Parts: sequence; C-alpha cells; structure tokens
Amino acid sequence: MEAVADVGRAARWGSSWPSSSAFWEGADGEKLCGAWWNAAWKTVDVRFACGRYYSLPVELVPGVAPSSVFRAVVDDVAHGIVLVMLDGRTTDFASDFVLYHCEPAYRQMMDARFPKITEPVGERVGRRVRTLRRSRRMTLQQLAEAAGLTRGNASRLEAGKHEPRLETLVRVARALGVTVADLVTV
Repeated sequence: MEAVADVGRAARWGSSWPSSSAFWEGADGEKLCGAWWNAAWKTVDVRFACGRYYSLPVELVPGVAPSSVFRAVVDDVAHGIVLVMLDGRTTDFASDFVLYHCEPAYRQMMDARFPKITEPVGERVGRRVRTLRRSRRMTLQQLAEAAGLTRGNASRLEAGKHEPRLETLVRVARALGVTVADLVTV
C-alpha cells in the first residue's frame, strides 16, 4: 500500500495548500495539529499545522499490526504521533517519518542529503581504518600492538573480512587517536 497526501480530504476540511513544496523547512513545518486512526483503511491520518494532510498506512510503522491499533494521537510537543494499542501499549514515531513516507519531495531531499549505504559495514570500516593508519604513517603491526590485536586480526579488519565488534572499534579508534564515529562514518 502506498502512502498518499489526501488532497480530497484536505480540501473538504477547508485547508489551503502552501505554495512552497518545502513547507517542512519553516518554523512550524513539522508541527502536527491532529492524528487519527482510520480503522477502515488501516491508516494513520495526520494533519500538519500548515494544513497538509496525509494518510500513512500503518503497515509502514515497524512492529505494528493493524489489528492491534486502538487510536492515534499527537504527542505533547506536537512533533510526533503516538499509537495506542488495544492492550494499552504505545509506540510513537516522529512527524518526519510521515513526511518521508508520504511526501515525495521530502523523501527526495532526505535521500539526497543522506545517501543509502549499500557497502557492507566491514568493508567500509576496514577501508577507513587503513586510510587513517596510513595517514599516521603507522604499520599494520604498530596498529595491531597499539590496539591489542594480533597482526592477522588487524589485517582482516582492514580487508573488511568481518564486521568488528564495538570493543574492537573502541580499541582501534584509541590506537588511531580518533572516535569510533570517525571509523564508521561514510
């Protein structure tokens, strides 16, 4: 099921569509003024403060079964939706989740800003470790010793042969004088 901006309902409610397609960039761009559970269509219907209205299929919300939803409400800060389940449990998601799935221009902007990573983590981290090690004019043996690894494990790490554990990343980051984030960022 595809998420949609429901022009018909928004028009019946008397809302006006902003002239700018990037309405979310304004001060109240991601602010919500209403959220409803539509059991018939199995959608969370959301209205933004600017007047935009969207219907988000609940199947897009991770871990939520449509048959378990009781109602949808806007959170206390008006930037998220809380789904209340029949058994009383709740789950929530931000207004930008709705925009990403319902507003093509928003998705395009986010996908351009944050490209999807298709390369395996181990390969990406290994290439980054090798680049940092070489920039510091360290040998593989020196890195291994500083990080408390065997030379073979350091070699496999750089070759991207496996995904390192967090503990290994911390030790390698310390040995290189960087943060773990520096090892895993694109």
